[in-house]
Amino acid sequence: MTPKKEANQIATDWIPGERVGPIQLGKPIESVKEKLQLQQVDYSSSELYEDPEDNWGINCEDGLIDLITCKKWCFYKGKNLIGLNIKECLTVMEADPNLPVGYIEEWDNFSQYFYYVD
Repeated sequence: MTPKKEANQIATDWIPGERVGPIQLGKPIESVKEKLQLQQVDYSSSELYEDPEDNWGINCEDGLIDLITCKKWCFYKGKNLIGLNIKECLTVMEADPNLPVGYIEEWDNFSQYFYYVD
């Protein structure tokens, strides 16, 4: 039996619209569940999986991956996007660094800003 890899040993390169490392959009959660040691989080209206090291959040619909949340690493063009300010992130993505906010989601204790990038 092969030992399990820790999530931080797994490639986290992002290919927009396709995958982050081994996590592929549209594929069954079972394709990565054991490798990433994912556990389903109990939310009433969501199929959400997280790993014990809090590296990933993966949402599914009918067992298929439809959203990947990278919490510590997300490499694009050799640069980790996590921790960059928005202007640096947009520059790495070759988008206009002055791009306006697309919309804002607000929760009890924080707000999250979303940008539309082609």
